[in-house]
Amino acid sequence: MPPIDGAVSRERFAIEIAEGLMGVGVPFRRGCSALGFRVVVTDTKTGRRQYVSENYTHDLAFADGEKYVTKLITGKKRLK
Repeated sequence: MPPIDGAVSRERFAIEIAEGLMGVGVPFRRGCSALGFRVVVTDTKTGRRQYVSENYTHDLAFADGEKYVTKLITGKKRLK
């Protein structure tokens, strides 16, 4: 089903997940960093990043990105 005129579709957004050291979050013992996953939601039409977050697992990162895309589609969050 195509979106209504002016509506935003889920296909417009790309969710990219990268593995690496987390830069923020809960401090660890002796200043160690945690291995985590960074999720970036990008608007493919404009090429602009809409959301960046970090999580401890791949599944949580992807779910976080999906939740943000849903908020963009429903209008709870505005496009940047």
